[in-house]
Amino acid sequence: MNAFKPLIAVAQLEEAGFARKQAEAIATVVDDGIGELVTAEQLTHALATMRKDMRHDGIMGLIAAVSFLVAVIGLGLTALGLILSH
Repeated sequence: MNAFKPLIAVAQLEEAGFARKQAEAIATVVDDGIGELVTAEQLTHALATMRKDMRHDGIMGLIAAVSFLVAVIGLGLTALGLILSH
């Protein structure tokens, strides 16, 4: 992992000819931007978690759908039985 060090960046930018305020502004913008980045390891972990959740949700969704279908069929058969018994 490559850690950004704003103070070192400021010094390097000043050595390259930037004014102190410019160097600090550039270092701040870069440091803020790096906070939004993720490592390959973090991305791989997040994707693996999503795949696992999708598999789990998919199975649970299927179970819920089948359970609902069985309940609807059961209600339908009950209603049919009541209709035929009268």
